[in-house]
Amino acid sequence: MTRAVTQGPMTRMSASGTLMGLAVGALTLAAAPDAAKACAANGEQYMGSICITAASFCPRGYEQAAGQVVPIAENTALYSLLSNTYGGDGRVSFAYPDLRGRIPIGAGQGVGLTDVDLGEMRGAEVRTLSEAQLAQHTHGATAVFTPDSSGGGGSGSDAAVQISTASGDRSTPLDGDYLGAVDAPALGGAAVNLYTSTLSGSVSLNGVSGGGGSGSGGTVTVTNAMTGTGAPVPTVDPSVGLIFCIATGGIYPPRD
Repeated sequence: MTRAVTQGPMTRMSASGTLMGLAVGALTLAAAPDAAKACAANGEQYMGSICITAASFCPRGYEQAAGQVVPIAENTALYSLLSNTYGGDGRVSFAYPDLRGRIPIGAGQGVGLTDVDLGEMRGAEVRTLSEAQLAQHTHGATAVFTPDSSGGGGSGSDAAVQISTASGDRSTPLDGDYLGAVDAPALGGAAVNLYTSTLSGSVSLNGVSGGGGSGSGGTVTVTNAMTGTGAPVPTVDPSVGLIFCIATGGIYPPRD
């Protein structure tokens, strides 16, 4: 690349100073790549740098960052930069970063974020939520009671009713009274004493509806209303596919 150096009319410099300035400027321009260029050509790119192209291929001096495993002997300079961070055994092979279908993020630990190692592959396109990740909620339910065949409460079953054999002493019942014996037949519509507060004996009467058994047996079936299918939740942001290219040649990047 040719860069012209001009001198203004008001510049006053000795001949030796001019030659020295031009020499220093030439060395500086030759040593520094144009960092503003993406996917630079003519060897001006820094080896190991990544660029993105909308073309269907990477330019000369680059290869697609697709996780290729290559021999160390093929490019020892690039291996000295990447080591086996992205793959390979580190003895005879190493690998390029695999950026197919992935988004690069800054390595290290940002404020309030988790630490990310250089070359770490993480994240997923879908995620299945566990019970612990769901918000608290309720479901509707339907309960059905099925009584046992031996349980009480059936129509037409027998019941034991305690009735006193003592003579009744009043015609109007009170709480806790029993049916008592009748002293004499009721005549002319007179009130009959049927009730007594004393239980002196009892008999069993048949044919009383609702008798027999305690009525406590049976089965309760509860059916929860089902919802959801358990399908994984997509976690992919809106994106567009481009090609990531890694510089396999060019200027070896200085540390300072």
